[in-house]
Amino acid sequence: MLPKEYFEDPLTEGVAFGAFEHVLDNRFTLLKLPVGYGKTVIAMQVAELIRSRTT
Repeated sequence: MLPKEYFEDPLTEGVAFGAFEHVLDNRFTLLKLPVGYGKTVIAMQVAELIRSRTT
């Protein structure tokens, strides 16, 4: 279980939104983030943005 603070971090939200914008223009994308940055949280936020945009 991840702490709620991970999802509400402005930096993480910004990175997730930037990744989402990149995914809209490309079918495949790679993000280079530091170890321990929270890639799982970012992936979940990007997936939520994609789902909300397509429904």
